[in-house]
Amino acid sequence: MTLADVEKYEDDQIGGPEKADIVIAWHQSLTSASQWNMDPITFLAERAQQLLRASDIKYNKSWLELPELIKQIIACLRDTKAIMTLSSGGPAKNVTAHRQARR
Repeated sequence: MTLADVEKYEDDQIGGPEKADIVIAWHQSLTSASQWNMDPITFLAERAQQLLRASDIKYNKSWLELPELIKQIIACLRDTKAIMTLSSGGPAKNVTAHRQARR
C-alpha cells in the first residue's frame, strides 16, 4: 500500500483494503474520517464477531455489536499508533528538544 493507493481509493473508490491482507494507513485518522482505515477496521470487527460467536468464551452480548467492536479496535489501534509515533521520533523528539531548551 502506498499513499497513492489510499488517495485513489478515497477519491475514486478504486482498489482498497482487502480482507485477506489487512493494511492500516497509519498516516491517516483511525476514525470514519478515513474510508481506507474504516474498511479494514470493519473487516477486523466482523472477524472478531464471528470468532466470539463460535467460541465458548463467556462475554457480554453487547460485545457482538459491530459498533462496539469497531470502537474497541480503534482504541487498541490508537495505542499502537501512539507507540509507533513515539518510537519513530515523532512528537517525543519535540518533547525532548523542548525539555533540553528549558534547561
